Amino acid sequence: MVIKATTDGLWSVSKLNFVNNVATGLVPGFGNLTNEVWVITWYASTVADCDYTSCGPSYPTGVVDVEAARITSPATLSLNNTVLSDRDGDGLDDTVNINYGVLSNAFFEDLDVEIHVRDTTGNIVDSITDRIAAGGGVDVPGSVYFTAPLNDQYSFSMVMKDMLGDVVDTLQTSPQVLNNMKPVANGTVSLNDVQTWENIRFLGGGFDAWGISVDNNSLPYLDPPTAYAWVFGDNGSSNLKSPMRSYTDVGSYNATLRVQDQGGSWSETQVHSINVSDDSQDKSCWALSGLPQRNRRFSINNKRPGHHKRWCAGTSTNTTHGHYK
Repeated sequence: MVIKATTDGLWSVSKLNFVNNVATGLVPGFGNLTNEVWVITWYASTVADCDYTSCGPSYPTGVVDVEAARITSPATLSLNNTVLSDRDGDGLDDTVNINYGVLSNAFFEDLDVEIHVRDTTGNIVDSITDRIAAGGGVDVPGSVYFTAPLNDQYSFSMVMKDMLGDVVDTLQTSPQVLNNMKPVANGTVSLNDVQTWENIRFLGGGFDAWGISVDNNSLPYLDPPTAYAWVFGDNGSSNLKSPMRSYTDVGSYNATLRVQDQGGSWSETQVHSINVSDDSQDKSCWALSGLPQRNRRFSINNKRPGHHKRWCAGTSTNTTHGHYK
């Protein structure tokens, strides 16, 4: 969009804002500060799209409809309500839904509503910009959701701007008391069915979701946990993120993981089932191949009380066998 100023006759260029196949632009002071406006369009094609042989004697043409109307009064911003909710189900409100409205008497205009979240110290915790298409004197609803990263009071300031970046209206909400939402533990284990002599890697994972969003089903931040608590089910535990260990006794164990977030909240417990066996107890013979007789040494630890082992070695060219009973 090309605009000519009345005072000095200088031309300026402004980009249009496209939503699907509809574009909007704002002309400042039309009729007094500005006396001429042009909208320039072109067909962006490649050589393969069309040539004079395949599409006739001329290139394709299109139709552009231009509608214009004066904005006689600025749009207004209103607060409809605030709704508190509990995402993690612990009985404490951790999320607030801010519902607001935009009223414009223009034929049509796009407006940007900037929402800033501040804590009790006045620091900006998070921000988002919501674009609202308004006009025709109809109140257009808008909505944002905020989930807190810490226990605190949060207030919301809104600044509405037109397409030129000029402030049209502002709004401030009262402080809302919100609690920290619990993080989510999301760890894994390298093995679920193991032998007593096998090491298992316990991989710690999880996230702390928080932030402001226009979609209630998604949050912009998934911060990593600040602490990990593994309990292995055999009286062992670890505060490492990803410890490695084995189980000495045969059996079934429930290894659990909890994670902590920046606000000090602990997650629900995540359970990993571990089945430990020892197939070596069923073996009665081992064979060593390819070693000279003088280099062959055997040792065995008897873990089963009442069982006595007797080794006997037989020799051949390439193999020595050991038997026990």
